[in-house]
Amino acid sequence: MTKHFDKGGSEWAMFADYYQLTQTYWIPEPASETYWANLVEGACAFMRKYEQIPLASKLALALLDSLEERARAEGPKSPSFGAQA
Repeated sequence: MTKHFDKGGSEWAMFADYYQLTQTYWIPEPASETYWANLVEGACAFMRKYEQIPLASKLALALLDSLEERARAEGPKSPSFGAQA
């Protein structure tokens, strides 16, 4: 038997918000500090909003990891990309 979460419920809202987060930041911008700062803030806001749902933080961290991996695979777009402070 298949179980579904209720449309309009907290899980449904979480996935709708996650979709919006991924659509906003789907294409990494390796050289843009603003992109990365906004992405991290967006992911943190998502995790705070859905802190009662453990999957939310896992989704947000997976998105951050995936975007960072893709940005690194594309290579540096500026001399400062990936530089250690």
